[in-house]
Amino acid sequence: MCNGAVHLKIPEFGDHFTWNRATLCIHNVVVGKVWVDNYGEVSVKNHSTGEISHIRFHKATSREQCLITGKVLSIPLLWHHFLGYETHA
Repeated sequence: MCNGAVHLKIPEFGDHFTWNRATLCIHNVVVGKVWVDNYGEVSVKNHSTGEISHIRFHKATSREQCLITGKVLSIPLLWHHFLGYETHA
């Protein structure tokens, strides 16, 4: 299993991003309907601009699935975007 950072370079725009992975959990492998859940904190950094994003994948519950929240930190260290996304299956 690879637990290191993922790198993405976009030469056309001069961007270099790195991020870590959230935890992946596969439910009901033996019996029942198989479904996948991602949960945990993902930090994304643009090394070209210094911007940092923290994205949280919330663990699924019987009442709430696919809840994602996050924020983007710009330079000079101001939170300027907030992310919230939720779907109901």
